Order: sequence, then structure tokens, then C-alpha cells
Amino acid sequence: EGADAIKDADCGWSVPAEQPERLADLLRKLSNLSKSELGRKGENGKSYSQKYYDFKSCIDHLEQILGAK
Repeated sequence: EGADAIKDADCGWSVPAEQPERLADLLRKLSNLSKSELGRKGENGKSYSQKYYDFKSCIDHLEQILGAK
């Protein structure tokens, strides 16, 4: 699930879709964060996606699952 990946990567925040009040609270909180904190989250997301979602990593993982390597 997307929320799990966000948590694992420490790259952002999520709220359940059916809880708009929590989203509003989160947006107020985020508006007070420093640019460096937001940048750190962005870098974490970039690193995580390169590690787990780039084509070569996906193929390598699939090969491991299938026992090709």
C-alpha cells in the first residue's frame, strides 16, 4: 500500500481518504515545516524510489522471486 511505502521511506505523510479533517490538520502542520525538512523528505523519496522502483531493481527482484539468480 502507498502509505506503507511512504512510512518505510520516511518521505512524506498520508491520511486515510475518508478523513478530510485529518488531511486539513496535516496540511496546517506541513505549512509550518522548514524547507530543509521538506527537502529531506523529498530526497528520501527519491532514494527509495531509485532503490525499489527503477526498472533494473524491479527485474532483479523478479529474478530472485523466480529463482533465476
